[in-house]
Amino acid sequence: MVSSASGLFRFQHEEGRALVAFYDRPRLMGARLEALSEMRDLFDDLERHAFTVVHLAFPVHSLGDKLAVAVREAEKDLASRPFDEAMLPLIREENGFLEFIHRVRGLPSLVLCTVAGEVDFAFLGLALACDFRIAADDSRFVNQWLRAGEPPMGAAVWFLTRYLGIGRAASLLLDKPALTAQDARRLGLVQRCVPAAELLSAGEEAARRFARLPLEAVAAMKRALV
Repeated sequence: MVSSASGLFRFQHEEGRALVAFYDRPRLMGARLEALSEMRDLFDDLERHAFTVVHLAFPVHSLGDKLAVAVREAEKDLASRPFDEAMLPLIREENGFLEFIHRVRGLPSLVLCTVAGEVDFAFLGLALACDFRIAADDSRFVNQWLRAGEPPMGAAVWFLTRYLGIGRAASLLLDKPALTAQDARRLGLVQRCVPAAELLSAGEEAARRFARLPLEAVAAMKRALV
């Protein structure tokens, strides 16, 4: 097991599969941006090893609250600094989301993610970039567009239109303040819901099962899907 120098994630692997477990930290998004070079190195390693499956285990507490704090801090910057300079952190954050998504989609591996807690729609884009998603049954996906007037970042709108079609995506974005894990499963946004206490073990079991698949066949399927 290897932890990143920034304390953002730990990385471990064995034959055919890799686990990247992100730590639950109060400044998760800021920490991720500061550690962007580490994330690039991590994805370079994942591409070189060509694992059959990569399991991204995201934190199990409220990501929505953390993003709300980040938005408030950005708003303070907007009020106290010149406009162009104040916008830079927001631009960097969006670019960080999009680079993460691009690297996930570019991996030849099947990418599995596990999510729990209150998940902001901005983070939903990262989850939807993965190939297989397992959610804790008490998790909620919160529409911050309706809650705080902040449009979803991280390609969430693009993924929602791709998964649901423009009409259903628009209805969800305009009328639904939150989705339960069961709602998300019915819509096909997650493939499985499990009790929160079983989330990590369910992710590990699925990763072991996927790791037994032929790597070349998984890579071909991934190219066709993406």
